[in-house]
Amino acid sequence: MDSELERAIRQIVREEIAASLAGTSYEPTWTTAQVAEFLGLKPKTIRNRISLGEFPKPRKHGRANAFIPSEIVAYRAERLAPPEESRRG
Repeated sequence: MDSELERAIRQIVREEIAASLAGTSYEPTWTTAQVAEFLGLKPKTIRNRISLGEFPKPRKHGRANAFIPSEIVAYRAERLAPPEESRRG
């Protein structure tokens, strides 16, 4: 009986730990040069768009900009994708 209780407790603890870590996955950051390469733009264009408020706000890593890749992917899908009408032909 004790082993069943121990197994049940361990399972509950595992589930609680998994639930507490949900949505906290680590995502490495990209530099301005990496973002520019990914988007097919020049780093200066990225910096200009940041200044104009037309680009996802970077985090700072020392003096360097650090971008979250998922935010850049979303930006590309939203802003750089061709309109639906032109894709249909």
